[in-house]
Amino acid sequence: MISADYDYSVSLSHFARGRGLSAHLREHAGQYRDTLARLKNMVQMEIHLGFGVAESPESLNVSGTQYLRRRQGQRRELEELAERFREAGAIRSWRKRDSARGVRCFALVQREGIADFQRQAAGVTVGSEIGVRVTGPWPPTEFLKEK
Repeated sequence: MISADYDYSVSLSHFARGRGLSAHLREHAGQYRDTLARLKNMVQMEIHLGFGVAESPESLNVSGTQYLRRRQGQRRELEELAERFREAGAIRSWRKRDSARGVRCFALVQREGIADFQRQAAGVTVGSEIGVRVTGPWPPTEFLKEK
């Protein structure tokens, strides 16, 4: 099973020598088979939410406290918007991660539901200051590991 805490550098060098790949696949075949069966006909759609260019207190000409309150309000706004996107579509599973510029959301949807997801996502009302980018379909890599 592929995971975020897996040491790929060691494994890849081991595989490069030609000794480990077959053994690894034999050892983890059941996990790979289960994961592929679970994600069959599924795709990952991504929604990137953010306020654009990162600002500093100096560029806004505000105090540090005012700046932090502003950022907190923006973060809350992004969280609420992410929730509206989550509720908008026929989503099988949902993941969300904070990023330096905002929030990245990952939706697991049926392959045949892509057009419906895109249509419903386009119907979500977004404030003029918030940047939204919906991308996909992608392989469902964010959902390889069940949570």
